[in-house]
Amino acid sequence: MAQDSLIGGLTSGMSPEVVSFLLIIGVIIGLILVFVGKRIWRPLMSIVGGFFGGIFGFVLGYALGGFIGGLIGAPIGAIIGSMIFVAIAEFAVAVLAGIVAFGLVTIITGNLIIGIIAGIGVLIFTSIFIEQIIGILMAVAGSLIVGVSLMGLGLEIGLAAIIALVLMIAGSIIQTLFIRIRPKGAIGEPLQSPICSRCGRALINDSARNRWYCPDCNPEYIPKPVQNE
Repeated sequence: MAQDSLIGGLTSGMSPEVVSFLLIIGVIIGLILVFVGKRIWRPLMSIVGGFFGGIFGFVLGYALGGFIGGLIGAPIGAIIGSMIFVAIAEFAVAVLAGIVAFGLVTIITGNLIIGIIAGIGVLIFTSIFIEQIIGILMAVAGSLIVGVSLMGLGLEIGLAAIIALVLMIAGSIIQTLFIRIRPKGAIGEPLQSPICSRCGRALINDSARNRWYCPDCNPEYIPKPVQNE
């Protein structure tokens, strides 16, 4: 089958036990992203940045100073990469969403131009509404990871796709309705969200515009906050 050959190519040279262990870890990571990804996406981007930065630092250090240079360059690159990815976390997630959209649309339509347009559109949309849809993006990413991992473990592709779809919907609902991101203070302490004077819901901090806004009221309406006791 196509998925067997793809996974087999990616895991060639590994023992079956190691492959199964990695796929089980993939299922666990995917489930975490599906249900609580909204809470951990910033630390996750830090880890991803550290991983790629460490690889780049090792390669550059190895080229300049051999193995010892690689060992010195890897942690430096990891620190710098982690800092960069945290600083551009929203943009990095938007870029990843755009890349996924580009790939999926290109594969489905077979048209590169349509894929590029779809990727740019998703990139722009995600950049604008990142705080509102981050939970959905994490649920989609996690469900895809679970689905692919289950196929690697031998589950039939149709059943794996159904499970991934159910997880995607459930995770999107849970993270959208029940998980809120609390803004951070200057010293890293969580702030207590003020309440909208119109509907009574907790306001969300828009750091880019330096204001609070209500997700349920008109986006252009800036309600007078009522501090929680």
